[in-house]
Amino acid sequence: MKHLILIILLFSSQAISAQGLLNKIKSKAQEKIGTVNKSKKDTAQTEENTSEITADTTAPETTATKTDNDLAAYRKFGFVRGADIIFQDAFEDDAIGDYPKRWNSDAGGEVVSIAKYGGNWLKSAESAHNFADFLKSMPLNFTLEFDVISDAKSSSDYNSIMVMFASSKGGKSFQKTKSQDDISGFNIEIDLFKGWLSYNNLWNINDSTNESYIEIVSPSFYNLEKFNYNGKPLHVSFVRQDARLILYINTTRVFDIRNAFVKNTLLNNLMFKTYSKLEDETSGLYVSNIILAETVSDNRKDLFVDGKYVTNSILFETNSDKIQPSSLPSITVVADYLNSNPTVKLKVVGHTDNVGDDASNLSLSARRAASVVNELVGFHKIDKARLSAEGKGETQPIAENITNEGKAKNRRVEFIKQ
Repeated sequence: MKHLILIILLFSSQAISAQGLLNKIKSKAQEKIGTVNKSKKDTAQTEENTSEITADTTAPETTATKTDNDLAAYRKFGFVRGADIIFQDAFEDDAIGDYPKRWNSDAGGEVVSIAKYGGNWLKSAESAHNFADFLKSMPLNFTLEFDVISDAKSSSDYNSIMVMFASSKGGKSFQKTKSQDDISGFNIEIDLFKGWLSYNNLWNINDSTNESYIEIVSPSFYNLEKFNYNGKPLHVSFVRQDARLILYINTTRVFDIRNAFVKNTLLNNLMFKTYSKLEDETSGLYVSNIILAETVSDNRKDLFVDGKYVTNSILFETNSDKIQPSSLPSITVVADYLNSNPTVKLKVVGHTDNVGDDASNLSLSARRAASVVNELVGFHKIDKARLSAEGKGETQPIAENITNEGKAKNRRVEFIKQ
């Protein structure tokens, strides 16, 4: 009997030892698999990021989905949108499948809807010059913004976008800007295949006698890899201050060139050259949310005129009171003013365009004004007793509600001294 017990114990001990060895082997194997999977995930990030760019079946990304770090970065963002919108285009009035009716192109493209990010986007043709045909001229001081998505599903998918600011002899000219013949200007290429940004100026390149030609002295190359840009929108922002041009991508200042333009040069051409050569036909290059706004004054020094500051630079998510993250710096301008003028009290008044019914717009405008007050109080620590909020809905338009620009002017926030 004792011998039987010893034999059983011996086999049990060996079984336990074998099981322990198997567990160790399994653990090591899982660790190895995890390392391999991580490597695969890192190298196949394109598939993961782009699988959700499909038909419009989900809600768009909003401020609520941004992390605290994202919002903190935008609150410190040095870019402030111009207060007077000249034009904006999110292709809302264009039919899906058509080329945008307000633009001109030598190759076309089509308006599509993207589920993950909402709204309409222009999907680029393989190689297209997209000319702002409706734009007559650009002021000496302006901001320009747009969002771009490179959705590459194959390692051979090539996407890039070039922004061209130009002044052509004899007035606005699509062909001269396209051929870069007899123009003065500046171009910036965002190459979303190689992962870099480059730029150069084009001051009368066919006129060797032109004494106003300027050589760029700052580095003309920037690495984009840190933005992890595939399948995610990049927010591109320009600030022109006469001869100076500043570029931001998301919240990062990429360059600040003091001699980008000859002083007092009036630009009359704006063009987006898009290139999208795809191995996977479900991929694409997408552009939307284009906003050109004039900077009418140095808002930080001269904020109020006749006791009121009116701005289009504080934007909200569609049919929502959620402030777009890129608009947070515009509220910081007001906060800085209040901190510098501790006795001033303000009424924040929200206004809408005429899309939707009167009651809904009235409620929306009031909630938007309250959101601005909450940002001033909650983040900037402005005394709540110094602020009040009111909504006017669509009752006090300052422009006709028949164009995108007119509607944009009416969707405004006013700060009124009390």
